Amino acid sequence: MDKTFGFSRSFAGTHFMTQSANTFCKNQGPWQKLTGTTIDSPSFYVSGGYMWIVVKGADNGIHWRYVNTETFAQGSWHKLTGSTERSPAISYGDSGGLLYRS
Repeated sequence: MDKTFGFSRSFAGTHFMTQSANTFCKNQGPWQKLTGTTIDSPSFYVSGGYMWIVVKGADNGIHWRYVNTETFAQGSWHKLTGSTERSPAISYGDSGGLLYRS
């Protein structure tokens, strides 16, 4: 059965995620609070049992992490070199890797 994931940022910049047991969202699970905050909208990609998240931090840096979609165990935040003025986006590349852009 397919799962549908939702991701939200509160006014305070806190991230939350939820999942539904099917694509029609009839059985939504509870919202899970993720650590960290951001000043802009997050972007995420779900693949292989993980949700990969990329955000623009308060320092204008691009930060990423992953969350296990079964256990909600969270990896650490990692900062990429450089900075951005816009919200970054994440997608799956032809070579099999995750791509970030802003």
